[in-house]
Amino acid sequence: MKEGRGFAKRITLDNIDQFKPLLKIKMTAPAEDEAEQDNSLIDDMDSANQEIPDNSEFIKATELFSGNRFTTTSRFKLPARHKQPAITRAREKTTVTSKANEATEKSGRILWKKETLPASDVQRQPGHATGGIRLTQAHFQGPDGLTINQTTYFRNVVFGELDWEKQDRHPYNDYADAIFEVTILGKHFGRHSLRISHKPSGEAGQGNYTTLLHWGVLSESIKDSNLVGKTFTLRGPSSGKKEPFFITIN
Repeated sequence: MKEGRGFAKRITLDNIDQFKPLLKIKMTAPAEDEAEQDNSLIDDMDSANQEIPDNSEFIKATELFSGNRFTTTSRFKLPARHKQPAITRAREKTTVTSKANEATEKSGRILWKKETLPASDVQRQPGHATGGIRLTQAHFQGPDGLTINQTTYFRNVVFGELDWEKQDRHPYNDYADAIFEVTILGKHFGRHSLRISHKPSGEAGQGNYTTLLHWGVLSESIKDSNLVGKTFTLRGPSSGKKEPFFITIN
């Protein structure tokens, strides 16, 4: 430090003798308790100050601490800490996963499963999108342990209790709307009304699919999720209920 600011001089072996007049403070033995020790220290310091001689050595030693006081009016503020969000990404992920698990737990039995989804089922094929997932046989076995007949299974068994109607422009097409609880890649998308279309003539004697589950309002989410190769699982409503059905893709 420069002379006149803070401690004006540093104490070194060369000048320690000049400080001796300021160090003549006589200390007493430690007191029995902390309070008595503090009082005796104050008394000894007062006594020592009274005994300091007003001589030239003392004056010379005190002058070593003389100088202009350095002050500043500047106030330094620490940067404000950013407020942390109430829910972190980790907690958000946990919450989403928890809702997905809860939806699965209250659902009914598995009604259908389709593994290794093709691009045409999940809005990823080139050209015109199908707009839904084809409800095919997919080697799925029904409650009787036999591989399902896709031309009748979805219309009469899975969605048989829905209110089916005829489409005026397509007299051979039936359609019904149902509520689905949807979870995609662990993220819970909530409940949505989706349409199921059934066209018996679509089989054409070739074992083709005849029923389509339309993605509707979920089309963009399905496309953005890139679900090619994933597994689609359809579960029924909980016991004693007509809806909702449950869709899980992972």
